[in-house]
Amino acid sequence: MLSGNDYTFGFAPTPSPVQLRRIPIDATWPSAPVLPPLPARDKSQDVATRAERETRVRLQRSLDGLETPAALLCPTGEIIAVNRTWRMMAKLQGMTHPHCGVGMNYLMLCGAAAAEGDRDAATTAEGIDGVLQGRSRSFFYKYRATDDHETRLYALMAWRMEDAGRAYAAVSHELLETHSRG
Repeated sequence: MLSGNDYTFGFAPTPSPVQLRRIPIDATWPSAPVLPPLPARDKSQDVATRAERETRVRLQRSLDGLETPAALLCPTGEIIAVNRTWRMMAKLQGMTHPHCGVGMNYLMLCGAAAAEGDRDAATTAEGIDGVLQGRSRSFFYKYRATDDHETRLYALMAWRMEDAGRAYAAVSHELLETHSRG
């Protein structure tokens, strides 16, 4: 009969050639290395970091649910997230920014184009700023984009999103029409 300290391999009730025994652990057994204690962490900072991460995940999921290219702007106008469609369109249009615009300031880009005389950019910047500042809940604007091969008509939509007491603006560009130039 087998005791709790003996283990055998095999299916037959006869003893197998390999037998394992338990070895008692005593003071001579090597112990785990002693690591220095971790620095004290502020639990309120951990909670805030976790809450911010959860907020970003919720907002990113909201953006990814859209089929049109969309970006999320923080109150200063900086792009803090883009959806999959935005990333795909950025690749197709040859955008060279490594993060498809995340980290760039959307309002400053519109302001620079407006300074060069682009009225659509000036209107867009003003409308999105109104959403970010809470003067309006949403903004809608149609604009044309022209290159050597075609003219495209887009609908720009911006709307206010709030989460965890912070306000954001989601901006999407939906392609409405395409006309070949020729």
